[in-house]
Amino acid sequence: MDSYDDDLEKPTEHFPDQAEIEALLATHLQGKEYSITRSNSDDKGVLIFEAEMIIDGEKTVFNYQRATYDHTNPERDEYARFSASLHSVSYDSDGMPQGGKCIANYRDGQWLKP
Repeated sequence: MDSYDDDLEKPTEHFPDQAEIEALLATHLQGKEYSITRSNSDDKGVLIFEAEMIIDGEKTVFNYQRATYDHTNPERDEYARFSASLHSVSYDSDGMPQGGKCIANYRDGQWLKP
């Protein structure tokens, strides 16, 4: 017998709104200023959010993206452990990427540090 009954309503994820994403980013940046470069929402909340900051000619881009697939089903190829994540990518003064990192992942209404 399957552990998941298709007739039962699957619990829905509460996705963070833009204010929650900005609060996480503000905490991560310890009050440093940044600019929002792109934000898009749908009926479930923020789908994508991008921001950047430039310090001494070097740019860091922050990207939040929500999973657009069933992130709860481990039997599907597109299974992910998290429903959304916030990442950063740093660029040098020539615009070359210098590395990135995961700032936090979102699951079950909570931000989780990697």
